[in-house]
Amino acid sequence: MILGLFLLLISWQQEVAYRMDVSLLPDSALLLGSEELRYVNRSPDTLTFVWFHLYPNAYRRNSVFAQEAAEVGDFRIHRAPEEDLGWIEVRDLTADGLPCSTKVVDTEMKVWLPRPLPPGDTLTFRMRFRVKVPAFFSRMGHRGNHFEITQWYPKIVVYDDRKPVKPPLGLPETEYRGPSGWWHPDGYHYIGEFYGEYGTFEVRITLPDTFVVGATGTLVEERDHADSLKTLVFRAQRVHDFAWVASPDFIVWDTTYRDIQIRILVKDKKSHKRFWKHIPEEVPGILAQFERWFGPYPYPTLTVVDGDLEAGGGMEYPNLVIISI
Repeated sequence: MILGLFLLLISWQQEVAYRMDVSLLPDSALLLGSEELRYVNRSPDTLTFVWFHLYPNAYRRNSVFAQEAAEVGDFRIHRAPEEDLGWIEVRDLTADGLPCSTKVVDTEMKVWLPRPLPPGDTLTFRMRFRVKVPAFFSRMGHRGNHFEITQWYPKIVVYDDRKPVKPPLGLPETEYRGPSGWWHPDGYHYIGEFYGEYGTFEVRITLPDTFVVGATGTLVEERDHADSLKTLVFRAQRVHDFAWVASPDFIVWDTTYRDIQIRILVKDKKSHKRFWKHIPEEVPGILAQFERWFGPYPYPTLTVVDGDLEAGGGMEYPNLVIISI
């Protein structure tokens, strides 16, 4: 008991709030985005630099992810045509309106702050970014007009009091150690998971009005534009990530469990509709079992998606589950 209280006193969790605007250009498989990140330093340390994940860089030919794939006999990225690869570019990065110096290492970006950030203080980062959505090699990708947009935005790296098990991306310790804590620019690996800060998200997605979208969070607004586009606004609280899917070929089945709104997105194909026909009945039962094991499902929405990803048979994100068959 005493040890637990002591660990609680010396630990911290940074506070983050994202506001993002992103446009999907399906013909070129591009995302054009802007991001505002409010970052509150809850650690006991004065910070002079931060790290961001740039996960879409995993889909470059010379990435750590591609090298690890090749080591186990998966040469798809190495052999893929250029138009099937992916990447992310960040532009006009500022902190409280001041420009920042940066260094990109594979899927990670170190950012030197224009002023020190003492404990309890706040910085607001703003940036523009552009993402080339790859073909499906792992979790993120597209096949034609079917898009699964995961690990896609510049995402602040966790800073906590836990030392990484091994040096992230082989970096020297001075690159990721703070006065009493550690950054975790772990990279995107062929086998691995993703460590993120819990926070709030408001994400505006603009895309052709024929597309059906499923996403982390709750849809709070939908606006149609005169140029056959629409903008959807999603909000989420107390989540560590934001993911979304989009396709003009989804059909939507809605159901509920207690007050939870459940949305099933299924490809409009006879074989898929036949395979998925029992899912609207099964998902409420799964949530009931979840409740017995772990307590009530903590969010107001859940979306289950008929997907194409290559990372096993499925992948879970906050409020969003993608299943591939």
